[in-house]
Amino acid sequence: LATTSGAAPTSAAVTTRTGTYAWNLATLHPTVGDVIDYVAEATDFYEWRGERHKPARSAVMRLNVVSPERFAERLHQDVFALRGGLRKLLSSLEAIRSQVQQLQHRDSGDGRREIVERITGETRKLLQQADETAKRFAQINHRAEMNKAGQSEPSRQAQRLAKRLGDSVVEGVSRAAKELGRVERDSSEAARREQLETSTSALKDAADGLRAMLDEVEQWDSFDEMVRKLHDLIDAQEGLARRTSRLMRQPPDAISQDAAAVAADQSVAESDASKLMGAMETLATQLQERDRPSSESLTRAAQAARLGSLSQVMTESAEAVRAMRLVEAASNQER
Repeated sequence: LATTSGAAPTSAAVTTRTGTYAWNLATLHPTVGDVIDYVAEATDFYEWRGERHKPARSAVMRLNVVSPERFAERLHQDVFALRGGLRKLLSSLEAIRSQVQQLQHRDSGDGRREIVERITGETRKLLQQADETAKRFAQINHRAEMNKAGQSEPSRQAQRLAKRLGDSVVEGVSRAAKELGRVERDSSEAARREQLETSTSALKDAADGLRAMLDEVEQWDSFDEMVRKLHDLIDAQEGLARRTSRLMRQPPDAISQDAAAVAADQSVAESDASKLMGAMETLATQLQERDRPSSESLTRAAQAARLGSLSQVMTESAEAVRAMRLVEAASNQER
């Protein structure tokens, strides 16, 4: 703020302004792994007797440049971090619904007004928590879009959960709070009981919707676990291929014990692969209605393994190592 040259500024002359600034990091041409330190600096137009304020600086902030895959993984972690909030919402929902059900069998008077007021307050608080949780899911999706990852699976998951929280949970709890607020204003006992029944029904619908959301999130967790097991299996198979390659460079009379160990581990890997393919197909069926992209990914992976006769090739690799046909075993393991 500019001031007159002869008088000090008064508090009435002070105003606060908030601004935004978009920083296009692309101009820095960053690469994955770069760390960018930055500060925000602001100045004003204050002037007193020819002196001006020094620029104010923020603390040093830091940006880590990560790959799209790593960013998607972080988004996924953020989505899963909200599971605890969903479980807490469900627990509170069930507790409030139980209290409303008990009110249906309570006579007018007998402290019912105070109980209704307390439950109504708890329901409105729950409504606020559900709305805040929906906003947090929406914020994850917004952050993904800002980083050009709006079409990633974690972003779509967050967007879907935010919408479902709003459409089923927030709407249901809001309806229940509205009906509870009318209970003690009606003179008719029949009308009061009807409103309590409506509140109970609305809370049940909200709880059912929230429970379905939690089931879906848990299945996503199963999908992630499946992917981790697949990566572990790939790592194990690559390790077996390297061990077989080393066997080929050893004297024939010195490899029998090592070959037996490789063959045994290859048999274990084949068993793990067979179990994993079956689990992938089962999970693909479970996810078909709720998460079609993940279901289709699992189905394609399992089909590719079946078409490539993965289990048979791994079995043949183990047999070839046992028979000291190391070139054949190495070829199969590479497949």
